[in-house]
Amino acid sequence: MDRRSFLKSTSAAAAAATTAATAPLAAAPVAEAASEDTATGTAGSNAAPAIASGRCELTLALPWRDATAGPADRAHRIARRLEGALDGRWRIVLRHRTEDGIAALAAETADLYLGTENDNLPYHPAFAFFAALPGAGTFNAEDLVAWLRVGGGQELWNELAAGFGVKPFLAGHLGRWPGLWSARPIDSLADLEGARIAVEGLARDVVRGVGGEPAAIAADDMAAALAAGDIAAAEYGGPLASLELGLPGVARHIAGFGINEGGIGLSLGIRHALWDRLGATDRLVVAAVLAEETQSALAELRAHEKLLRALIRDRHGVTFRPLPSDVAIALDRVAERS
Repeated sequence: MDRRSFLKSTSAAAAAATTAATAPLAAAPVAEAASEDTATGTAGSNAAPAIASGRCELTLALPWRDATAGPADRAHRIARRLEGALDGRWRIVLRHRTEDGIAALAAETADLYLGTENDNLPYHPAFAFFAALPGAGTFNAEDLVAWLRVGGGQELWNELAAGFGVKPFLAGHLGRWPGLWSARPIDSLADLEGARIAVEGLARDVVRGVGGEPAAIAADDMAAALAAGDIAAAEYGGPLASLELGLPGVARHIAGFGINEGGIGLSLGIRHALWDRLGATDRLVVAAVLAEETQSALAELRAHEKLLRALIRDRHGVTFRPLPSDVAIALDRVAERS
């Protein structure tokens, strides 16, 4: 989409979307909610009930298998941190391999989802701003946090997601400079023509724009697809995420800084009917837990990046190479137009 027309069609898209269910949860006792959303600074309903005591069981929808190292591990960590911070009043059950978080929240088969906002692009292309934008000069993890916290990004995200019944939060990051993993080296633009490449979000449009075939493959299936030759290349996250998904074990080459150079943000969405039931204190607690989880993820990525790149090179024999100039120029040119 044109980056200068952000949210231009949000209202129309939201009106056409499936309406999120707003019936109250059956489990927890309720009390009066605060009249202001203290976690976001936006006005709330004076009559909205709040979960003040007792316990309720919530379902967290995930796009990954339970055995997926890394992303699924982070989901378990977030769930346990939220449970502990709310003094055990939430019990969070993880539901794996849910392809559409927004649909699950709307149908009330889940109360929360964790994934990337790239999964929500069928609802509105502007969700990409909160996951990853292709090309050079886009948000890295620190830039994304700064934009959301003090640059007005969170308010835009709140407005966009509310139209689909979701209260969104940043909940981590997959790391900058993901690179293109491949079994064979990428020597020229001709190597991408007709090649099936697994990428996320608007990067699929870029792959298509340079003559490749974008492949929509789940992150935890990428290594198997590379090993079987079903795809020629894959991109998902930085060194940590790549190791967790097993990419160095099946690919011997990594080229450039990837198409989504800044990396991909992880997000947690809460069903708005549930968010509206929370009192002011609980909203602040949830926001603080997810902010702390994001900072922990950024610290892990920064502390381990150089060591992991060395391990990938020395133990797995992976060759790091810059993208050929014709490939880099073509990718940036198409990304700028997307």
